[in-house]
Parts: sequence; structure tokens; C-alpha cells
Amino acid sequence: MTVARQSPGLVLPFLTSIPTSFTHTTGDDNTLTLARSLVELGLGTAELWERHNSNTSAFIRDSIGAWLSEIGADEMNGETDVDLAIFDALDNEAKPTDGRLYILLDTPDGCGFIAVGDELELLEKEHIGLGRAFYLLLIGTMNQWMDVYDLERTRYYLDNWKENIEQDIECQGNITQEAFDQYLKEHDVDFPDIEAATPACVKNLVRKEYRPAKALLAKHRHGRYTEWIEAVLAMDSVPQAKDTQSPSDFEGNWDANSLPTWVVAFGERDAIGQAFDEEAGSMNEYSHAPTWINTFDPADKKDVRRVLERVRGFVMVNRQIVKLSKLFEKRRKSLGHTHQPQIHGELRTARSAACL
Repeated sequence: MTVARQSPGLVLPFLTSIPTSFTHTTGDDNTLTLARSLVELGLGTAELWERHNSNTSAFIRDSIGAWLSEIGADEMNGETDVDLAIFDALDNEAKPTDGRLYILLDTPDGCGFIAVGDELELLEKEHIGLGRAFYLLLIGTMNQWMDVYDLERTRYYLDNWKENIEQDIECQGNITQEAFDQYLKEHDVDFPDIEAATPACVKNLVRKEYRPAKALLAKHRHGRYTEWIEAVLAMDSVPQAKDTQSPSDFEGNWDANSLPTWVVAFGERDAIGQAFDEEAGSMNEYSHAPTWINTFDPADKKDVRRVLERVRGFVMVNRQIVKLSKLFEKRRKSLGHTHQPQIHGELRTARSAACL
């Protein structure tokens, strides 16, 4: 899939291989309070404090940056662009109560891309239902942790696009398939055929299949595709504590929902990729909610640990996605496929970040 940088817009980059960094600007006593809590949790050292000449912001930045590296965030390097930031106020100057701080994960500049269609077909050949089970766990787990541009997201976008076209047709006459096809031809529109692009093994998925799917994958975890299956089972096993706040608590701060962290397609240039290309050009016309946002008390070590564990889980899941992308790329190269992998970005604690 070939995707160009939009201006402004997203990048759907090439999958080759998220470094880490952190920015935390100085402000009131919350900065020092957070630094103290990090030290008590084992992040940061006396040597690091001396190196930064007691610069609290730099100390926090490098302490969290080192922690991100320790938990494997560097493995996501070049895969998808995610910011980790801490703020005392949002852009609209909304502040949490009682000295709490905002922490968020965001995908402002890029998202990863992974195509799984060929691999689903191979899994289905290995055992009927195995490809379906794999896709169900992959997509189900990813959507618990982040926004994903997947089959359902594509259908939603294409339904809205089609409805807009039909409104134009209705102004001129009856809405028929013939009239729809003629409209596409006259306006040189290549409307993606999502049904034709969707493998039969993943059609009509239902939530009640999740547990049987997991059991089927576990049964085949030592088979031919053990590395693929172990990766999705590892993703599913990452614990996710229930957030203390829901996204609705932050409604009104942004114009639209969060940007996707990953695009999960079936082929290199299929209907999902086409729909993403079409939609990406307008995504940054609006302000978007972050991938995840919460508040925490910098003086409460338990609360600081809670939000850091949420970040850890996000990294753990993404490491498995990266692992899959590299395994799939390795298989394709072994078959002589020379296309470039298509993922870009970095998990960083935002360079443009936080005003405390």
C-alpha cells in the first residue's frame, strides 16, 4: 500500500520495524511531587538527578523514558506514532480537581499498518476456523486498548460515504444500483468493495465466539503457526484494569473520536486501505480525543502505579502486534515478495508536551 503524507494529515507509513522520549515542563509543586513518587516507585536515580542539576522536568522525562525502554517500548520503533504526555490542564484550560494531573496516550502523526489476509487463509487451511479465531482475538484485543481502523470501522465509513452519494443521486432521480454505478463512473470514484475484500472466514463475527476462539487457538499453540498464535494469546493475556474514568468524562474537549493507532487490513491495497486513504485526508481537520486519557494524583504512589501499569499494558499489546508484523514480513520475503513493510512512528512521551 502506498500512502503519501497529508498536509495536514496522517501518515500511513512503511512497516519496518516505537523509540521512547518524554517531555514534562516545569510548573508548580506537582512536578516535584511526581518526581518524588517516581523515585519511590523505582524510576529514576540519584545519579540521574545530579546529571540534570536538579532539573525536575528533565529528570521526569528521562526517568519515564528509561522505564519505557525497560518494558520494551523500543521494539515499537518505526511502527506507529504514539505520544505519552502528562498535563495539568487541557487545551480548553480544563483542570482536574484536587491537584490531580492528566495522563494520555495519543496518535497525532501516524499509525501502523498490518495486512493479515494471507495469514488467515493459511490458518484456515491448517484447521477450519483457526483463521477466524485468530482474527477475532487479534481485533478483539486491539480494540480494547486502542482505536483500530479495521473491517467494522471501514464499513461505517463506507456506509456514510454511500449515503452521501445517494443523497446526490436522489436530487436527480431514483436511487438504483445502475444510477449509483453511473454516478461513480461520471465522478471517477473508485468506491471500495468491502464485501469482496473480506475473507469468508471472518464474515459475521459475533462476540459469543470469543471464548471458543481462544480455546481453539490454545489447542493449536504448538502447531505449525505457533509464533503467530502465541502472539495473539499473549495480547489477550495482558491484564487491563477497569479505568476509574470513562471517555464520557472528557466529552466536549475535542471535536471527534481518537485517531487510529493501527490499520488492520486483509491485503496491501484492499478496500480497508482504500477507505483509510480516502478518510485520512480529512482526519486532521478536527481536534481528536486521545487514544487514552485519565487523571491521577501525583502524590499517591498507588495511583501513579495504576496509570503507569495502563501504559505498560498498552506497550505489551503493541509489542505483540509488532512481532506479528515482522513475522508476516519475514514469511513474505521468504516467498520472494519484495514490498516494503508499512508502519511508521514512535511511542514517545510527547516532545511537545506537558505544562505543569
